[in-house]
Amino acid sequence: MKKEKNSNEIKKRIKTPFLYRITQTIVLSLLIFCFFLIILYVVGNFQNFQDKSQQTILSVLLFTSILTSFLTIPIIIENIIMIFTIKQKKNRIISLIFMIFTIIFCIFCIIFCGAIELISEGF
Repeated sequence: MKKEKNSNEIKKRIKTPFLYRITQTIVLSLLIFCFFLIILYVVGNFQNFQDKSQQTILSVLLFTSILTSFLTIPIIIENIIMIFTIKQKKNRIISLIFMIFTIIFCIFCIIFCGAIELISEGF
């Protein structure tokens, strides 16, 4: 009796699309990489990295932030669609909040990189 109930529960589970899961994993990896680059840049200021190295770190951070923000937008749209179509809204709302945090952080990184490059050029 229990086995039948468990098999029915498994059939009723809504599976997330494979591409959605892969994109979300890539976004999480790129977000962690952005955090790592910011920490590397701050440590580089105290360790007296060369200017060329710090500019390279900033340019990689800029491109990573842009890529992350472009990958986050479809996930946000898909989460909004899934909130209205799927009964399990709790997980989608948590994912939506995380993706909104991610895009805000990426915009901050883009502004940060632009401001540092502008200041380093001497206006």
